[in-house]
Amino acid sequence: FILYYNGAPFLVDAGVGTYVKKTFSSRRYEIWNMQSEYHNLPLINGLGQKDGRKYKAAGVQFDDDGKRVTFKVNMQAAYPQEADIKALNREYTFTRSEGLLISDQYDLMKCIQSAEYHFITPCDITEVASGKLSLNYNQEQLYIYFDARELEWHQETIGEMDERLSRNWPNGLTRIVFKETKKSKRKTNKFKVLKH
Repeated sequence: FILYYNGAPFLVDAGVGTYVKKTFSSRRYEIWNMQSEYHNLPLINGLGQKDGRKYKAAGVQFDDDGKRVTFKVNMQAAYPQEADIKALNREYTFTRSEGLLISDQYDLMKCIQSAEYHFITPCDITEVASGKLSLNYNQEQLYIYFDARELEWHQETIGEMDERLSRNWPNGLTRIVFKETKKSKRKTNKFKVLKH
């Protein structure tokens, strides 16, 4: 998913870089921006979404009552069997007056590594309070809220920016990583992206 506010990019898809031989080969998923780890998705048991036609989400539900938009998807089958996922569901709830709520619920056969949640942004990031990050892009600002008791965070500058990506994202891109503070086989994590 991507999120823009007042025309400004806040949570984005990096897009495709300059086409090279590898882009059209079996090694295309060695390119960072082709990997799910560099999209706004969770990492479960250390694994991201697997490439290939059989690895896809299912059970898509969409509802718009005029005030609130909800989108639900079952992502379990998009991940490899080695991730040991029994259930992995994501839900977006969007209201123009309140903002965006992202909810991820998972149930694992076994937990090897703590789950991680990745968000790609061109924004400047500041921790303004425990569990509250400020995202700033030019004159626009949004906040990400998360449970700081359950998740720790850090940011990683994405350094591999070719000419095409640098042109699209002149200020660069950053990956925000939220990692669970303890391993769990069953969990629900929520992120709110709000104006205040």
